[in-house]
Amino acid sequence: QRFVVLAGSPVRPEVVPSFPSRMPSSYELRQRKIADGAIQESGTWPGRLETTEDITCNSPSAAAEILVGRSANGWKEWMTEDGHPLSDFIDQVWPGPVRAWLVRGANVFGRDLVQRMWLDEGRVTLAARHLRQDAVGMLRKDQLRNAVEEDYESTATYGQKAQLVEEFHAFLIRMRPGHTVCTLSEGRMFVGEIAGAAEQISSDDGRSNLRRPVEWRTAYDYRELPPDLVRKLGTGHDVVELTAVKGLLDGLGMTDEELVEEAEAADRDPSVEIPTITARRVLELPEPTEELADTLNVHSVGWLREI
Repeated sequence: QRFVVLAGSPVRPEVVPSFPSRMPSSYELRQRKIADGAIQESGTWPGRLETTEDITCNSPSAAAEILVGRSANGWKEWMTEDGHPLSDFIDQVWPGPVRAWLVRGANVFGRDLVQRMWLDEGRVTLAARHLRQDAVGMLRKDQLRNAVEEDYESTATYGQKAQLVEEFHAFLIRMRPGHTVCTLSEGRMFVGEIAGAAEQISSDDGRSNLRRPVEWRTAYDYRELPPDLVRKLGTGHDVVELTAVKGLLDGLGMTDEELVEEAEAADRDPSVEIPTITARRVLELPEPTEELADTLNVHSVGWLREI
């Protein structure tokens, strides 16, 4: 669960404006290393800074962020010289799109695990009191379904077992390092990145049997979240996929101008629409005219305007 940036690595001298607020832990690490001389002006890389000692980070993304001065998904952006991303070399990293998840932990059998465990220990967990100990090794949904049918035979209804299968499948198999993870507690939404593979332990109270390491990044006031995101967060399950609203998640706390600056810093093709800006747009239809009404064989522009 560590990633080391070697001495002699080039560092972008500036950061995007949103970096201190969106990635505070990476920004603070970068500033500390600049202050103590571990990052300083480079004699090798013109116009750049340079690391003068090895720097250990909590994840590939944090390691990338201190170098480029913006948010980054290290599983995709660290590459070999011939263009193969880090995710190609680690079994637990799915080569598909970066997904986003909500995992609830504020009321697990009456206890707020977000405050008691997750934030301090850098993890996310899921209760699995009766699930057999070899569940982490299951690679298919049908294997999990058979295990749940047997292990929860007398403790869960048919509907509850079906939901457990979906949640275990998401947590153990579909969730991958590099994915975004969110949780809710005390009126705030905490956002982080999955930093490693799932593990299963014998939890004495049965509240946290399944675990994944997480690098928690930022917290947002629940009252200030976009309505479309709030609606998705209202789904009443313990594990909810948020990939459909990931654009809104990525843009939290940033203006459209800051998103454009970050895209430019990442050398994004300027002709390609930025998904985060697209996701937050409100659809506006043009004012209907008599010409449009005639085209549609509608006799009342007022009725058309109301529709």
